Amino acid sequence: MQRITVFLLTILLVLACGKPDPLIGAWSNKQPAGQTTLVFEEDGAFVLTAHMAIVGTGVVRGLWKRKGDQLELRFQERQGFLTGLQAFDTGEPAIFEIVSLDASRLVWKDSRSGAIANYTRVSRDAPS
Repeated sequence: MQRITVFLLTILLVLACGKPDPLIGAWSNKQPAGQTTLVFEEDGAFVLTAHMAIVGTGVVRGLWKRKGDQLELRFQERQGFLTGLQAFDTGEPAIFEIVSLDASRLVWKDSRSGAIANYTRVSRDAPS
């Protein structure tokens, strides 16, 4: 009886832990003008780093939250050229629709501009 109880508790514990969000990790968007890297941490933090040939490097840090196919980014800190983001000025989160997400690719649509962004997974693990 004790073995059955331990076995059932183990199963419940495994099920309760669940799978981590497939967004967690590092993603890259390479374009002729430069490269953007986006890292989603398991604790809900994110870092977006953009290296652009003409304007240099910009970094944005904040918090992310996902509800189904909706991704919300709340910007908290910015450095470099990434200072004109509308969500910073309004204090509202940036909302994106996740169009596609699998083990190697993330495609999202900006709810304000309608712009589509394509990211390729760089790493499954978010750097510590």
